[in-house]
Amino acid sequence: MPTATSLPPHAAALRSEAGVAIPARGILVVDDHELVRLGLRALLLAETGSVPVHEARSLADALRLYEFHLSSHLLVLLDLDLPDSQGLDTLVRFRRTFPHRAWSCSRARTAMR
Repeated sequence: MPTATSLPPHAAALRSEAGVAIPARGILVVDDHELVRLGLRALLLAETGSVPVHEARSLADALRLYEFHLSSHLLVLLDLDLPDSQGLDTLVRFRRTFPHRAWSCSRARTAMR
């Protein structure tokens, strides 16, 4: 299983127009379903090739990971229905912990019949 910072073999360091290496900004995927996390990781790594993807399965794990990698997270994909937080309270708790970060939230719900 890939680690939080492992990259696909074809990945190259990001470089500026002047050829200077740019540190990759990471993406934090927060979802309690392992298959969702694995699928998003695979998609993100296939599309970006060089952006670290970190995973968390609960809000508590996400808050710890985000704080640890605070300066490197570019994007958080946050499931709003986690074992330790449900609904918009999940986003509210994240925002209270990190109030100076910009946020955008989207939610999709699929009905199963």
